[in-house]
Amino acid sequence: GVVRGDAGKAAALVVIATDVTEQEQAKAGQRLLHRVLEISNQHAVREPMLRQIVQEIQDFAKCQAVGIRILDEKGNIPYEAYTGFSREFYERESPLSIHDDHCMCINVIAGTTDPSMPFYTPHGSFYMNGTTRFLATVPQEDKGRTRNVCNEMGFESVALIPIRSNNQILGLIHLADRREQRVRLSLVEILENVAMQLGVAVRRATAEEALRQSEREKSLILNATSERIAYYDTALRIQWANRNMESSLGLPWEQAVGRCCYELRYQRTRPCEHCPLIRARQTRTPQEAEIAAPDGRMFFLRGYPLLNEAGEVTALVEITDDITERKKAQEALRKSEERFRAIVDTAAAMVAVVDTTGRCVHVNQYLLDVLGYSYEELTQMPADAVTHPEDRPAVRDLRERLVRGEVQQQRVETRQICKSGQVLWVDLSISALHDEQGRVDALLGVGFNVTEQKRAVEALQENERKFRAIADYTGDVEIWTGPDGQLKWINPAIERFTGYTVAECMAMPDFPAALIHPEDRHRMLTLHQQACAGASGNDVLYRLLRRDGSSLWVSMSWQPIFGPNGECLGVRSSHRDASDRVRAEEELRQSESALRAAQKVAHVGSWTWHIPTNRLIWSDEMYRIFGIAKDDFSGDLAELTARAIHPEDRAEVERVNRAVITERKHSPI
Repeated sequence: GVVRGDAGKAAALVVIATDVTEQEQAKAGQRLLHRVLEISNQHAVREPMLRQIVQEIQDFAKCQAVGIRILDEKGNIPYEAYTGFSREFYERESPLSIHDDHCMCINVIAGTTDPSMPFYTPHGSFYMNGTTRFLATVPQEDKGRTRNVCNEMGFESVALIPIRSNNQILGLIHLADRREQRVRLSLVEILENVAMQLGVAVRRATAEEALRQSEREKSLILNATSERIAYYDTALRIQWANRNMESSLGLPWEQAVGRCCYELRYQRTRPCEHCPLIRARQTRTPQEAEIAAPDGRMFFLRGYPLLNEAGEVTALVEITDDITERKKAQEALRKSEERFRAIVDTAAAMVAVVDTTGRCVHVNQYLLDVLGYSYEELTQMPADAVTHPEDRPAVRDLRERLVRGEVQQQRVETRQICKSGQVLWVDLSISALHDEQGRVDALLGVGFNVTEQKRAVEALQENERKFRAIADYTGDVEIWTGPDGQLKWINPAIERFTGYTVAECMAMPDFPAALIHPEDRHRMLTLHQQACAGASGNDVLYRLLRRDGSSLWVSMSWQPIFGPNGECLGVRSSHRDASDRVRAEEELRQSESALRAAQKVAHVGSWTWHIPTNRLIWSDEMYRIFGIAKDDFSGDLAELTARAIHPEDRAEVERVNRAVITERKHSPI
């Protein structure tokens, strides 16, 4: 202001100056705080958010170097964003470990600061404006306890501000400058407020990244599984489907949203009659059903209701498996068994299946007719009970040799006693039958009444075993192993397959090698290595070891899993119970093998007459009996009749053939 004299003239000018540095810095701090909030709201990913915030802090603090360290789950505190630090400094300082290293950064992160010391704040920050002068006052033995890299790299002013959220330290802000007096307490206090806001942003971004990673991993697993999976609303409208289900729907799932599966998959205008989703919605319990598609494929469907806390159905999940091949194998087995029974029961030979203890488990009707016993009588007595007493020792010795594997088949002539007391001479051929492990589990006997020799031999015998019912369909075992072979995820179906829980499998140090049959282990581990290199495969059989010591045949399909950036995340493999299929194929093979063996031993041929085409299909033994080469036989019935049947017998043969068709009965000729 102006000071005037007596005459009113200006005599002096008084100027009053006020230091407003802190006020202006506080205003700038508020602007920085708002800017950090604005940046955190713009970014859902942590790394680019931190890079931008580091630049804002440097512009505000006017420091030569700024960095942000974030504490990870292993106890390391690497720089996730920094500016102004040299590459050498970064490599020496990133990462540090709260378990192994000792320095001011570790003290701040660990929350072990002492506010009574002049270089710590009450909020746990560290700041110093002359590191060289300070270290000159520290005893030499104390200097060796900490890293002191900041001072070694020439930084005199250093500040470390903890980033907090919910009373937890998540990381720190690191300021460094080669000039002294660059990090005043007022600056540190402003940055402590910024660090609190930054802690909220870091926690939110970390949680969102973890959620996105979890969703990516779940999507990779669901898209890689061999099963078809779809998610529906309660009106049966598709909301999501995995890639395998897309192939069944005939279009990408995004285009199928809002449409019904019965419309897309089965070309229907209303739901399928036995739809498991409808039943699951009604009962609020899982349901299942088998449904045939218009193209003939068979599907096994499981429907699961999703319930809210009130127990109301809010959505439905469908898991579908294509069981067409399994049904075909089952049908082939059924037809094979029908052929076996038809041949055995119509054979003009006495046929019996005896277990390894010598007891009959099955006999054919011809044997019952010849000996005069009922089925129940013969299957409840030892097989040699109807053998003549003088022949029993030889028959028992032969049976024991067959069971021990000393011989595979033997032919013997014995006397059999009918229920009426009549003694028949029987030309008996006995063969050993084996299970899947190659062990003898039954004996097959084919006998001909050579006493009367009135009946021609036309029947054959093959192994009669009662097939086990195909087990109820269960979900596949889905496994995700990392590139290092370590188990990362497995579904609960493993317990149904092996008896081990998911937790037990996850705790196994060498899973899945420990559960693979030793004979299959090297081959399967080699396939895993190939899968990590990018190979995939389908339907590879191997044996899975169970808790009780038994093994289970499993079909494995696999493919590598890659992350969004092309990095290999490991191998996804689907393991399907193949025991029914392997057993079916083995029993079908044994059935056909036993049939050929029985024909060869018994000198019996068989043929099938395809009436619409008037064609014949002969067994190998028929060619030998008639002396006709396979290449020289056209299969035409008329040609065979003219070629192999005596003119005087042709009319009788034709009559019997017609009787089989019209009266459905058989009779020997």
